[in-house]
Amino acid sequence: MFTIPLGALIARYGRTYFKWFPAHRTIQLAGVILGTAGFALAYHYHTMYQGFTHFSTQHGKLGLAIFVLSWVQSLLGQVGSLVLYKYQLRYLNFVHILAGIVLFALAVWQVVLGFEEWRWKPPTWIPYLIYGWAGLLFLLYAAGFALLPRERRQAQQADGSQPPRKGSVASTDTEEPLTVEKVESA
Repeated sequence: MFTIPLGALIARYGRTYFKWFPAHRTIQLAGVILGTAGFALAYHYHTMYQGFTHFSTQHGKLGLAIFVLSWVQSLLGQVGSLVLYKYQLRYLNFVHILAGIVLFALAVWQVVLGFEEWRWKPPTWIPYLIYGWAGLLFLLYAAGFALLPRERRQAQQADGSQPPRKGSVASTDTEEPLTVEKVESA
């Protein structure tokens, strides 16, 4: 609920402002490893109880699905970036983004289901806190889509399909700016 959304926000905003991919990959991999450790601990914990069937509850089944899909999502991101750099095709990246959003929504549901199964019965307001946190993260992520026009312009300028605007960082214009003296002499 913290690591994976942080990596997603770095990808969403970093595309426009900084070299984002190494940080995104590192944080997401750390999140998948933490998720794997959590899955292993949950599996081990339930092994200690005789008569308990693994993955028999909705929380257990969803946890297994999220565990498997998080590794598939991680591999999809890696393959998608390789396809992008080799063939300039982004379709896997779009699938990766959409799958990540769906996985996050499933993870929110999973966390709420987990609180419902706790024996000490946490306060009833906990799910609202989780939903609020997820809503805030969703709004931050969605707000990042406002940067798409700028991101697209930068990509077009980088690949040469659109000439850079005068005065932009990518511009090779060496013309000196007009001064009052130049205007008066003309």
